[in-house]
Amino acid sequence: MLYAHTFASTLACTAVPDDEPRKYQNRGWTLFEVCVTSAKPDAFLKVLFFDENFDPEEETSTGEAFLFKYLSGRRPPCSPARFEELMESRRREVAKLPAPHNRLFTNNKDQPRLHQKYAEILGDLRGVSQLQFVCCGWRAADVRELLGVLPSFPRLRVLNLNGNSLGDEGAEALAAG
Repeated sequence: MLYAHTFASTLACTAVPDDEPRKYQNRGWTLFEVCVTSAKPDAFLKVLFFDENFDPEEETSTGEAFLFKYLSGRRPPCSPARFEELMESRRREVAKLPAPHNRLFTNNKDQPRLHQKYAEILGDLRGVSQLQFVCCGWRAADVRELLGVLPSFPRLRVLNLNGNSLGDEGAEALAAG
């Protein structure tokens, strides 16, 4: 899967037109893309998120400042079980929308395949020895979420969380985890 490849960069544009009832966070494929991208073992400067506040005509940041500004959308990777929970949560939210916008997928046959595919991708990453989650804007809650998936990486030797604001609570969670 291209999203998880070490050499692939991901530019996630999460904004949708104002008149579109199904927002980025109300779609099944976008959750899959974010979760797979977040599981990349070394994605520093390769995963950038642009939300509805991004205006290329008004953007003044350049170079490293631009990159660091948009790195913070990357989430901790999640276990396959957590992926299913997140998908179910989205499904419940989308079900509240009026038809035909009340579906996660255009083709509902996609959802079961995504669960399987996500588990396969995470399985393919089991052999990594390093995870780099640098400058993701993470806090203690993100560390706790990360701890839930770390057992999926039995060969992990290096966990780089530099540039995040974990605080004492995050450090304590890591030490206890």
